[in-house]
Parts: sequence; structure tokens; C-alpha cells
Amino acid sequence: MQGTGYMKQLDGLRFLAVSAVMFGHWTLTIPALKTFDLYSATFGVNLFFVLSGFLIAQILLKNKQQEKPAAILRTFYIRRFLRIFPLYYAVVFVGILINLPGARAYFLSLVTYTANYPFGISTNLGYLSHLWSLCVEEQFYIFSPSLLYLFQPEIKCRLLYP
Repeated sequence: MQGTGYMKQLDGLRFLAVSAVMFGHWTLTIPALKTFDLYSATFGVNLFFVLSGFLIAQILLKNKQQEKPAAILRTFYIRRFLRIFPLYYAVVFVGILINLPGARAYFLSLVTYTANYPFGISTNLGYLSHLWSLCVEEQFYIFSPSLLYLFQPEIKCRLLYP
């Protein structure tokens, strides 16, 4: 790991995750690969979620030793807000303006980051269906840092920080 916290070795896993998701989407129309493409895309998305969870936990645990929990959580939530919210809401509101299928019908689910729930019960969100994964990730970002601090106040991570 370099001084900035960037872990170059994770780039290979990111490439694998991106490739799996792209393969899964590109081969959806090939009947012989129907089962494999589903597993491929699922694997890629799950790998992204695992990487995200690992990196978020690493950031929080590293900072836990240096700052007060309230300051760490405030900084964490501000960074997440500035990174994801503006573009996400821009996509949702443009979808409504140009009347994309599903945008108006699922507006409340989209703006509350709960679009993964109707999507999980086979609702078609149209062109905005891909936003379900951002909703899952945002729910993780909202709840996991607080849970990490509430239920594991003295976590020692010797593998990452000897």
C-alpha cells in the first residue's frame, strides 16, 4: 500500500469484476450461455460489493485510531454524499424530465435509495434498472459505519495495521 491508501493489487480484482459484469450483460441474448452469464454478472457485482465493504471498513478502522468517531462518521458521510448523490439524483431527475420508463412510477423508491426492493421482486425499472446496485451500496454506506462503531468499539486489525 502506498502512502495515499491506494492498493494497486486490488486493480486486478476490479478488472475481474468489471469483466464479469460486462460478459454477463453482453451474452444475455445467447441461449447457450444463459445460465453462465447470470452467474458471471452476479459474481462481478458481488465482488464489487465485497471490495467496497473491505475498503470502507479499512478506512474507518484506520481513522478510528486517529480521530473521534463523530468526526470520522461526519467526514465519511460528507465524502459519500459529494461522490454519489449529485450524479445519482441528476440521472433520476433527467429520467423524469425525458419520461424514461419507470422513472415516474418508481420516483419515491429512486429518491430514497430503495429502488432495489421493487427491483428485487421483479419490477422493471426500465432504463434506470441499473440503479438498484447503487441503492444497495448507499444502504451499506448509511448503516455499516455506525454499526461498526456501535458493536465493535475495540476492533484491532493486525493484518492491515500491525
